Amino acid sequence: MLVLILIIIFLFYFIPFIDISIKQFIIILILLIWLIYIINYLIKVFRENVKNKFHHNKDLLNSMGNNVLELSYLYDGKITKSVFTIMIIDLIRKGVIWLRTNIKADDYILIYNKNNLEKLTRTELKLIDLLFNKMGNNEKISLNDIQKQAFYNNSNFKLYYMDWFYVATVESLKYSYFSSRKHILDKHLGFIMAILFLAVFGIFINLNTSLIILSLIFTLIFTFYINYHYNRTDEGKIKYDKMVNLNEHIMNGIIFEEIKDVNIASNVIIYSKIFKIKIEKKYNEYLNNKEFNNDFIMYAKKGIIDDLYSKINRIVFVVFFLSDIFPTKQSFRLVKKHKGGNYVRTSNISK
Repeated sequence: MLVLILIIIFLFYFIPFIDISIKQFIIILILLIWLIYIINYLIKVFRENVKNKFHHNKDLLNSMGNNVLELSYLYDGKITKSVFTIMIIDLIRKGVIWLRTNIKADDYILIYNKNNLEKLTRTELKLIDLLFNKMGNNEKISLNDIQKQAFYNNSNFKLYYMDWFYVATVESLKYSYFSSRKHILDKHLGFIMAILFLAVFGIFINLNTSLIILSLIFTLIFTFYINYHYNRTDEGKIKYDKMVNLNEHIMNGIIFEEIKDVNIASNVIIYSKIFKIKIEKKYNEYLNNKEFNNDFIMYAKKGIIDDLYSKINRIVFVVFFLSDIFPTKQSFRLVKKHKGGNYVRTSNISK
């Protein structure tokens, strides 16, 4: 692309006999071709990522799997804060964490089942270490204790979380679902520089201002898009399409009748959290008519899973909210209001 820029400079500066109107025509032609290319590129990517309607696939539930990190990363294109919570919920589903309720204290107790033979990923092991070794007593921890530690010393909790987040990010890289952003940007960088040069040169030869502004706007949009947007590989698109399909079938409830065992029934609850959809009422009505009996399903029927999910998400949100506003070396003492359930800062702990 540097060669293209040098050729343009040579034509316009060192060949004086080229008429100004011809120069204007060449620039206009190049800018128009560039605009057509950008628009076509963005439309193509949009069509590939848009949520399409698919025919019902009876094997959809069995083929999706239940790896929370993999599915969340593929669906969202990144590791979101909700993955932290969903992974805790999934460890309860697997029986790695036992969940107990303390009705009087309005609390939940998380107990580490060390005898569970479930093979865990590095990210799951890091989460277990965070909850029970760093924050708990190596055996159990209550949600209220997690909340107190997170709010009294939010910088420590954020440090633990970022340690887990790093492991999750590294593990997610083994899934070849997205193409490299750097590769896409490098591929177009020369064209972007050439267009910017032509736009500036067009100003000096009194080219149509509207076309120059339009070209610059679309170039900026294009640059921002390819730098921050993620493009799924062919493998990623195939599995993402299945996820979109499954999402729609779960929301519509048309896939419930295909749930034949308790494991699939439990997976659907995890899927709903990954897809960020609410199916509680409709799904609970279905579960009540089925003889699916295990602790996880029972918790889901009683609304405990949804309550735990929202409370852990709120803890993470508040911690990051505080750490973004206040210095990370300070901790903040917070108390819960009796009305409204809001949290207020009462004093600083600067030691």
